[in-house]
Amino acid sequence: METTTAANRMELKSMPLDTVAEILQFMAEHEDFRSLAVAMGEEFQLEEIRGMLRELAVELRKIWALQRQHVDRTEVEAHLSSRAKKILTCLSPREERTLLSAFGLIERS
Repeated sequence: METTTAANRMELKSMPLDTVAEILQFMAEHEDFRSLAVAMGEEFQLEEIRGMLRELAVELRKIWALQRQHVDRTEVEAHLSSRAKKILTCLSPREERTLLSAFGLIERS
């Protein structure tokens, strides 16, 4: 039996959320959760466990996308003048993204 040490253990906060989401999605699709269902007193059905993991993966991907959007904006704003930043505050998020994409400051999504 392998012992987990601090050196070989990765904390959730240090693992990219898109990676965690991918692992959860993989588990939902490929793992056999019968022993878990039995251990939980059959309180949950196998498909409920799989569904919960899929739902968690979707939510983590949403959080990751929002975090990436925040990082992108922070990186862009570092290169803008205060006047340009003021103009951006007048735009809708869609308009802002379109404008910044047009100038090549962010990737098109």
